[in-house]
Amino acid sequence: MAIGEQSRARLFEAKLAGMVRSMGAEAGEAHAIRGGAGMVGPDGSCWVLVQDDPERGVGMTLAWSVRHGSPRPACIVDVDPQGRPQSAAAGVAARKGAALRSPVSVRWVEGSRVHEAVAAPAPAGGPFAPSAAAAVWLDGAAAAGLDVSVLGDGSVSFEVLGLEVGRATAEGVLEVGSGRHDRDATDEVWAGAPGQEALVRAAESVRIERRRDRIPTLASTLQRERWLRRALVADPSPLGLAALESLPEAAPAADLRRPRPAGAVTADRSTLVVCSTGADLDLIPTAADLWATHAPGAERIMLVVPPGDDHPVTRELATLLPVAAEVLVVDPPWA
Repeated sequence: MAIGEQSRARLFEAKLAGMVRSMGAEAGEAHAIRGGAGMVGPDGSCWVLVQDDPERGVGMTLAWSVRHGSPRPACIVDVDPQGRPQSAAAGVAARKGAALRSPVSVRWVEGSRVHEAVAAPAPAGGPFAPSAAAAVWLDGAAAAGLDVSVLGDGSVSFEVLGLEVGRATAEGVLEVGSGRHDRDATDEVWAGAPGQEALVRAAESVRIERRRDRIPTLASTLQRERWLRRALVADPSPLGLAALESLPEAAPAADLRRPRPAGAVTADRSTLVVCSTGADLDLIPTAADLWATHAPGAERIMLVVPPGDDHPVTRELATLLPVAAEVLVVDPPWA
């Protein structure tokens, strides 16, 4: 039987208090937050337990610590809802936490034990080359006016205005659709073998939805941070820059419904630009991670958001980035 939200919240609170005591620290009063719990101990230390989206847990930890005035934040990655340790996700969170000006420590849970997380290796920085099998689809994608992103395994992602509409695997299999469910539906329509025509149709469907004059739909709201980045790469003048290039990605998005801060750099890599929308607490940790991975010589970071998404917490957390950072508001292409 599914556990109620209130009971789940109480469980997180009790679990966090027990974990803090098990590490020899004095526990304070725990408070439920979405997908976890937060606590500030009597000594001023800050503890945040996260279960949902653990790779993004450092941002939630930072926001909690700032809200409660604690300079010593620590993130604890809980087991997943099935009780499995999330050590790999904790490693990604630890890498993000280590890239900040004031590092955030990360731990992960296994049974009743709490382990110190080891930062995951930085992903390959690219640029990447498509596999011979995936490259077969490149000419067709270019003819359809699609943006192409080559991933670390040699697969290729095809996008329209920042939203993926198809993917050619390293083995050369074409998967058409935005996200897993859309791809599954497309496979059924095309008897498991979608081709160029299916890709063109998917692209045209997304182009219709991602227009200024359209009522917002799922296709027009997904991955808007990547849509914003694409617009700035095409015309970086709103930032006072002459040219920008998108940063490559080692792996595709696991879930297109989750925001993904999108990075770009100037040709000399002196400036890192990171685009975001909404209230994405993962923006600052991801920007630090992108700086460390792709542009450690960059002298400044521009955090770019559309009007209304310039949240005070973003400006406050931006001071934790390893180099000077500023939050810039620009009109988005969907406005």
